[in-house]
Amino acid sequence: MKRIKTALADRTFNWFAYGTVSMFMMVCLYPLLLMLSSSFSTEKEIIQTGYTLWPKGFTLDTYAYLFRSGGDWILSSYLVTIFVTVVGTVCSMLITAMLAYTLSSKKLKYRNKISLYCYFTMLFNGGLVPWYILIVNYYHLTNTIAALIVPYLLNVFFLFVMRSYFDTIPEPLLESARMDGATELYIFAKIMIPIALPGIATISLFYAIQYWNDWWLSLLFIRDDSLFPLQYRLYNLLSNTQALASNMSQHAADKVAVPTVTVKAAITMVTIGPILLVFPFIQRFFVKGLMIGAVKG
Repeated sequence: MKRIKTALADRTFNWFAYGTVSMFMMVCLYPLLLMLSSSFSTEKEIIQTGYTLWPKGFTLDTYAYLFRSGGDWILSSYLVTIFVTVVGTVCSMLITAMLAYTLSSKKLKYRNKISLYCYFTMLFNGGLVPWYILIVNYYHLTNTIAALIVPYLLNVFFLFVMRSYFDTIPEPLLESARMDGATELYIFAKIMIPIALPGIATISLFYAIQYWNDWWLSLLFIRDDSLFPLQYRLYNLLSNTQALASNMSQHAADKVAVPTVTVKAAITMVTIGPILLVFPFIQRFFVKGLMIGAVKG
């Protein structure tokens, strides 16, 4: 009888947990479905009836307008954005992980002072003008692909998160590797990285989203059209569309429909599509505990 009650309680809890997670999933999915539906709706229907889960006046005119306005540069901008995201994420994660591993070492002589120096940069900085002068006059990164990568190479908050993750790895595991003759580079590459893979995958996703969504660096440092990333191109397209719609006379507006609301929805879907495709492949690392079995007894 007791087993039956326990099994019933477990089943009830599982159903409650699944129901709660499903409701939370729908809450998160609802805005995305609204954007997707709006991107396939007509501008007139959106203005008159608002956002709905099912497209009203189904049309592909918004995407046709989007790709017709920028069809010649969307592909090249996509390639620039993908290159910046991949290379920037790999380089940022490598620097972050190496510095975090160094700061997690109890044997580092100036460990606390270096950590304080890194933390200080989170609270105080020189501002936009000195930072701009540093990138342009000292690093000479204007009109280079490096200008879209170098300024975001290290996020101090992610550094301390990664350091905290490394601190949870048992010290006897590292000491045993050192006693066997392993170098620090070998320990970092063959022991720390595999064990810390869930944390690395999580922070890598944050870095990738930061690089993917950035348009600010291209606005400041890029003048060459071939180096413009996707986000900056779409930002310009949206700004031009809104300016065109606001400056039209009432007589011209009766003849020409400028999609502003639906363009925002279509741009949202174009920009977040690749992130949605990549996320399921990284998500498995969030819940996978690679520490199991790393230390015996």
